[in-house]
Amino acid sequence: MIVQHSDYLRHENIVREAIIHGVPASVYVVSADGHYLGVNSQWTRLFHVADPDLIGKTIFDTFPEKYSAAFHRNNQLVLQACKPLEFLEIIPNGPRDRTSLTLKIPLFDEHNHPFAVCGISTDITIQIGQVEVLERLVRGDKLETILELLAHLVEQLAPDAVASISLLDNTGRLRYGAAPSLPDEYNRAIDGIASDPTIGTCCAAAARGEVIITPEIATDAGWQAIRHLPLRLGLKAAWSMPILSGSGKVLGTFGTYFRESRRPSDHERRTVALFAHTAALAIERKQSEELLHTHEAQLQSTIEQLETNRLELSEKVQDLERFYDIAVDRELKLMALENEVRALRAENVQLKSGVHLTA
Repeated sequence: MIVQHSDYLRHENIVREAIIHGVPASVYVVSADGHYLGVNSQWTRLFHVADPDLIGKTIFDTFPEKYSAAFHRNNQLVLQACKPLEFLEIIPNGPRDRTSLTLKIPLFDEHNHPFAVCGISTDITIQIGQVEVLERLVRGDKLETILELLAHLVEQLAPDAVASISLLDNTGRLRYGAAPSLPDEYNRAIDGIASDPTIGTCCAAAARGEVIITPEIATDAGWQAIRHLPLRLGLKAAWSMPILSGSGKVLGTFGTYFRESRRPSDHERRTVALFAHTAALAIERKQSEELLHTHEAQLQSTIEQLETNRLELSEKVQDLERFYDIAVDRELKLMALENEVRALRAENVQLKSGVHLTA
């Protein structure tokens, strides 16, 4: 489609608004003294602040000092350098901080003096977390540590998200894997629950091997027997993705609860799918290690048994050698005795012969 120059000029503001508000990054403009001059839709969604509420406000009014001071310091560096600079910035997001990669661009007035900074921030919290998980996986950290980190990362996706990872045992029951934000009594209550295509989300996901979504726990028939457990914690919705091995075998489930009635977003589904694959790698590595340890133990047991058999055989050989020596000794003594008997007989014969001659 070719856009005529006159058409662009006529719709310039519409095009500019579409670009600014359509990008997934947080875009904002802050004056040299820290006053907000404008933000895009993604910024307001991230920080839950409406545009009108920012009128006359500064970054110091909007964020705690430890964050606002760092933001302002970076803005001043850009204004002094008079060129775009890139920063890794820590931003608040409810109970958990997030990390953003921010490109800050100086804006110039008609006299070519920098008067404001335009920031374009891309949230890279998940990417950094995924790198850390992979590093821990390569390093050989414990499965529990890796699963707990994955659970925390999923909870970074939304302020109302609570993650729960379960492992499917050989009897078809779900065992605790990681759920750092759920109380111990809840984890104990569902530990060992059987996979079942008609119960809850994780039980059903494990039994069916597919994603199960419950946007409203209070009215879902599958939660009838156990709905009291999440509802008393203020958890209103849930969804679960099966953790599959490379061959498609169900290894466990990656569950997420929400504190509001809703379905997971496409972004949440894509991200959890990535984390479920990472969890599968960690689980399969643990299973391979356990299998290797079992084989090593069996081999060691076999070696020890062979050594025991060798020692027993050696003792038997020594006994046989002793018996042989005794037998040989007896044989030699018998031979000597027989020789003596023969000598005596010969001597006796000679004596008898001598007697006859004398007579």
